[in-house]
Amino acid sequence: MQAMADEMQMDPGESGARATLMQAIVLLALKGWHRKTFTEAAGMIEMAIAREPDFALSHAYLALLLALGHRVGLLRDDDATVPAVIAAVERSLDLENQDSTILGLAGCALADVGHVDRALPILQKAIESNPENGHAQNEALEAAESACKEDDRLYLPRLSLAAVHLVRKDQIKAVAAVQECLRAKPDLDRQEVIAVVGDRLGAGVWAIAEALTDRGTPDSGTPLTPPD
Repeated sequence: MQAMADEMQMDPGESGARATLMQAIVLLALKGWHRKTFTEAAGMIEMAIAREPDFALSHAYLALLLALGHRVGLLRDDDATVPAVIAAVERSLDLENQDSTILGLAGCALADVGHVDRALPILQKAIESNPENGHAQNEALEAAESACKEDDRLYLPRLSLAAVHLVRKDQIKAVAAVQECLRAKPDLDRQEVIAVVGDRLGAGVWAIAEALTDRGTPDSGTPLTPPD
């Protein structure tokens, strides 16, 4: 978000399309990830696009926002979400297909709606253009740990970190990550877990969450990683 703000170099009190985009981004940061805030932020970005149709960043961020909402289950019941993501990605890349930020946002959006084969080369190009691009990095453990450090309130990176530890068969760290996830989001449910990390890993993460909720810390001798 800070990189986007710096890139846009907005003057204080600016009320144009780019300021509206930043207001949408800040809205999610301040009010959290809920259906209402996703819908409100999407409406603000669409307003920014109407004001400045050729600003690629607005289209790319709209794609990412809708894709994330779909991925975590907040917008999954709307059949129009995935087509809207694809349309926003296409428009952003039509406007700018060399900028690392645009490529990173577009690639993440495609991955979140299941278009992984197309997303990977776009993300790789984003990294080649700017190796420091945080949106585009694929090192799951490092990325999840870094995201957890950035914000103590978010459950999604902690959920992702738990899944990574399950893949690495590190049960102790997986349990610790799920504990942190439940601290950040005590009402976490199975559907949210599976929406983010998939059925197989979601089963393992949810088993840990249930054990923590029902009985405290799970027995370290009980394997909680789902079968291959």
